[in-house]
Amino acid sequence: MKRWRHFLVAIFIVPFFFIYSLICIYFANFITGYYWFFDFIIFLFLGVIWIIPILKIINWLADKEAK
Repeated sequence: MKRWRHFLVAIFIVPFFFIYSLICIYFANFITGYYWFFDFIIFLFLGVIWIIPILKIINWLADKEAK
C-alpha cells in the first residue's frame, strides 16, 4: 500500500483551504454589500465551488488505492 498519497493529500489540503478562504474573503469585500440576494448567491457559490478540486484530489487518491 502506498501511504505517501494520503500524506500528500493531508499536507496540501490545509494550505488549499487557507489560500482559498483568503481569496474568497478578498473578493467578497469588493462584490458584496449591494443587495442581500446577490450576497446570498455569491456566498453560496463560494461555499460550494471548493468541492470541485477536492473531489478531483479524492478521486485521484481513491483510484490509485483501488489498484
